[in-house]
Amino acid sequence: MLIKAKKTDFQKTRVLAGFTQRSLGEQTNLSSPFLSQVENGTRNVSAPNAKNICEALGCQFEDIFEIVESITQIPAPQEEEHERTRKLFTLKRLSRPRSTS
Repeated sequence: MLIKAKKTDFQKTRVLAGFTQRSLGEQTNLSSPFLSQVENGTRNVSAPNAKNICEALGCQFEDIFEIVESITQIPAPQEEEHERTRKLFTLKRLSRPRSTS
């Protein structure tokens, strides 16, 4: 079981509560780089840390986090980017005139 942030909801709740990533980190004893990764969906968070974040932001767990059963349910940003790059490369290669030598 993994706990992942709902990206836009997490950021919106943090900003509306008046926190920067740095100030939320100071309030929760978590580093701002870690919070950035959580907010961007590249890191999962432990249950105690999720609870501390929710308490600091004054929100419910379900407002900013979701439970994901397995790692296969999380789309990897790198895989999506690689797929877009591969498709673009394939399209460019297909649109190139072929040499007839």
